[in-house]
Amino acid sequence: MKKLFPVSVALLALCIGLMLQPIDVKAQSKQWTGLNWAQGVAIGDYDNDHLNEIAYTEGSAGLATIFRSDGTTIAKQWSGLNNPYGVAIGDFDNDALNETAITEKDGGKVTVYEGDGATVAKQWTGLQGPEGVAIGDFDNDGLKEIAITESSAGNVTVFRSDGTTVVRQWTGLGSPSGVAIGDFDDNGFNEIAFAASSVNSVYVYKGWGDGSISKVWSGLNEPKGVAINDYDNDNLTETAITGIFSNGTVTVYKNDGVTVLAQLAGLTTPIGVAIGDYNNDGLNELAYTEQGQVTVVPELLIYLIFPLLIATTLLAVIVYRRHALQWTH
Repeated sequence: MKKLFPVSVALLALCIGLMLQPIDVKAQSKQWTGLNWAQGVAIGDYDNDHLNEIAYTEGSAGLATIFRSDGTTIAKQWSGLNNPYGVAIGDFDNDALNETAITEKDGGKVTVYEGDGATVAKQWTGLQGPEGVAIGDFDNDGLKEIAITESSAGNVTVFRSDGTTVVRQWTGLGSPSGVAIGDFDDNGFNEIAFAASSVNSVYVYKGWGDGSISKVWSGLNEPKGVAINDYDNDNLTETAITGIFSNGTVTVYKNDGVTVLAQLAGLTTPIGVAIGDYNNDGLNELAYTEQGQVTVVPELLIYLIFPLLIATTLLAVIVYRRHALQWTH
């Protein structure tokens, strides 16, 4: 029975070690390759058929493409765009129907299309290097807003659905890029997160109360993309951040903003990132862009992983206690 002691200790050490380590995500469920500088990516119900699609932009090709969840059928494609960068899907004008917003960095404009992909709901022109775009209820008033980053101007602006009224604006930022709206810390209120790539930081601001800063990640790897959603399907929100140089990464943080849930490394210029149910299986996936490809990583079934670890831990404790009882006798 003395041999059970090292066995139980080893099991406990293994379980504790697994729980403390971020999950290194490698498997992939879908990938598009041979792209011409993939940049933004979004997951949502583009055409209001109650099924999600995936949208991504190709900057050098001037394309924005939306694929059905089979990954093959093209639902919509826009061509001739001037360095399309960011893309977002959501109910911009609060009519209970989703729209798609696309930024054109070199064209200095952001266009919001209705679900038919042709009708323009709103367009902003004369912008300075618009990169990121997000649609969500920033100020927690029950109505959606749209957030746009201007990398050359150093601005992030949140507009009401009329496209004119400014809810909030941040200026003097270091090349703001990706932006996301969501309940970052699971407190029941939405926040806004945006990357400031030239100062290697991501900022999270409250959309409620005094609008103060909630979280800052600093010393990052030139962050570009930001996404807020429940990646591991545990009903709690995570934040995903891409970093492009020199070892490209996508890092997913728990809602404390510190604990790393998952990380991919060794990527080639990852820019955009999105979390959502791409394949309509009721579970969220993680999508990210690289220079020549877009990858969808399968859902992280944390509700299956942790029960397994807990069961193993309990087994180790039982073995240890039985050994301890026999040792005392």
